[in-house]
Amino acid sequence: MIIYWAPILEELLKTGFALVLRSNVFLSHVTFGAVEAVYDIWAQDSITAYLAGLASFISHGVFGAITQHFIYQGHTFLGIATAVLIHIAWNYVVIKMKNQH
Repeated sequence: MIIYWAPILEELLKTGFALVLRSNVFLSHVTFGAVEAVYDIWAQDSITAYLAGLASFISHGVFGAITQHFIYQGHTFLGIATAVLIHIAWNYVVIKMKNQH
């Protein structure tokens, strides 16, 4: 669920809301990353939580930059699809690392 469906839903929602509201896609992604970072830190309040929060903020910014780049090129679907695939790969790596500890 977390590896595959969460990225699909997140990328569609973050980008979809921004497009419907005629807002900045990158800012939507960064805002989501910031909220996720605050939650990560609040939920655990440890050095690992702070690192996870920073990773959330940066990764969502990257997903947003990728999506925004393709949208500027006129390829909205390709932007969302690329962000989804990279987000899935990111979640796979993070979950695998977490399970090894």
